[in-house]
Amino acid sequence: MAVGENPSPVLAKACLNPDKLTPEDRLVLRSYFRAWLTVATRLRDVQRTGDFDFDWRVAARLIFEREIVPYDYGRHVLMESLDSMPDVAEVAAEVVADDPSCRDLIFPRETGHRI
Repeated sequence: MAVGENPSPVLAKACLNPDKLTPEDRLVLRSYFRAWLTVATRLRDVQRTGDFDFDWRVAARLIFEREIVPYDYGRHVLMESLDSMPDVAEVAAEVVADDPSCRDLIFPRETGHRI
């Protein structure tokens, strides 16, 4: 995402008129969702590095549930990132191991991703 870029109009367009997304819109969306995926991996890394007493998996699950998966393009970026970003795949697998009820949310059956 470009510094200062506001993803709100693009998120609204993705929800209401996804067939009208421009290549520029898709770039903004990819950056937005990848930023959230990076937050999830950083939560894990901060907890491990600092040995803080908080369950990063709960916060990461909420990121998947509330910030990524509700959006079609968010799910697309997640599936793409599971293949291209090893840290995202590890975090997703650990979140599912901690809470198996979210397995189908993070790893939809049709993608072929398994843990």
